[in-house]
Parts: sequence; C-alpha cells; structure tokens
Amino acid sequence: MSIPLDASEWRREAVVKAALAAGQAKAKKDESRSADMIVLKDSFYDMNTRDNDGTPESTHRRWRASYPQGC
Repeated sequence: MSIPLDASEWRREAVVKAALAAGQAKAKKDESRSADMIVLKDSFYDMNTRDNDGTPESTHRRWRASYPQGC
C-alpha cells in the first residue's frame, strides 16, 4: 500500500485505519474456517497444473466426467 506524501493527515490516518481493518477482517475470516477443513493452494484446483506427465486430453475429459461439478 502506498500513501501519497502530499496527502493530508486525516487522509493518511484513514488509509492506515482502512488497511488495518482489512487485515483484521481477513485474519478473522481465515481463522473462522473449520479446523478439520483442508484448504489447498488455488493451483491445485486448476486442471492445467495437475498433469506433468503429458496425459492425453481424452484422459482429462474422462477424469472430469467421473467427478461431479463443484468437487
């Protein structure tokens, strides 16, 4: 985050307070997840990053068809 040097004192304070509030809200959201829930990196859910062996597209289609949407 950057705060312009020529910003007024009240504006700088407002930006800092907003940044702190956003950080606290994110921390609260992250902590509210169930303890038994596993959260994986976003790249795990991207089908294009799962295959490093050059599996044919037909195999990818078969894999996608065998799992219901949203899993």
